[in-house]
Amino acid sequence: MQYKKGICSCCGKERYIINVSKNLCAVGVKERSKAKRIKSVNKVSIKQGEIKALYKQMCEEMDNDISLPKVCTGCGKSYREVRLSHSHIISRQDCHNIGRTDLIYDRRNVTYHCMSIGEHKGCHEIHESKQRNTLLDYQKNIEYISEISSELYFKYKV
Repeated sequence: MQYKKGICSCCGKERYIINVSKNLCAVGVKERSKAKRIKSVNKVSIKQGEIKALYKQMCEEMDNDISLPKVCTGCGKSYREVRLSHSHIISRQDCHNIGRTDLIYDRRNVTYHCMSIGEHKGCHEIHESKQRNTLLDYQKNIEYISEISSELYFKYKV
């Protein structure tokens, strides 16, 4: 194919135009493609950044809520006995998979579970395993999950 010389709409220089409809030279095509990739990455990053900020805000609200007991809902131990973590009832990945990223920062989808330290196997780890039915909050959690998604109910039910 023979290219004709013209003024590139991207760089403004006289070059061989390879994209006639957009009036772009090879450099212009490359720059346009690069700009599109960056734009799509930024859209995802902005959305993830918003989710992360909302999740962090919700965690701070939980921590500052004096009416909310600071105990592991899986075993009942106090924050004085074990290290507590904000634990998703429905995992972040599952929230993404069902198209409900709002659940990542929904207070009803987050609870306190203790962390594994040394020989102590924490409820956070147990909740992520097939032993989750041994936790004190299993029934409450599975009822919440069933309200959100029957597909996830069968995944989480032991």
